[in-house]
Amino acid sequence: AGMSRALAQELGSRNITVNCVAPGFIDTDMTRALPDAQREGEGEKGDSLFILVEGKAEVRLNEKSISRIYRGGCFGELLYFSHRAQNRHTTIATLTDVTVIAIKTRALNAASEATQVGFNKAFMRVLIDRLSQANMQLAERS
Repeated sequence: AGMSRALAQELGSRNITVNCVAPGFIDTDMTRALPDAQREGEGEKGDSLFILVEGKAEVRLNEKSISRIYRGGCFGELLYFSHRAQNRHTTIATLTDVTVIAIKTRALNAASEATQVGFNKAFMRVLIDRLSQANMQLAERS
């Protein structure tokens, strides 16, 4: 709701209506072949970032759990900063039923400067939190 409200406020003055649909994983013949617990994986090409709206997921690297993502968390944002499609570095495995918002990085790159600044600030907070957590984990090992 916050993203759609922000976009509506920004674009309403230009007579543009913003409609958002609460997304979920779409059940199709193609997606039925995917394992239930895995949707985005290491080594796969990626061009989207995701925001976890509901549920719980785990971040895995080389099949080892390295962190968890909860409601409001995001993943795939590093692809946005790279400005090109590239291989994913981790696998995201769902721990519960999840609902995510998928955002194509090229769409975010085409958004207004104000929208990009808002996302950049939010992603910076996420990255700082992750770095702090990694530092604490390293300190505990010493």
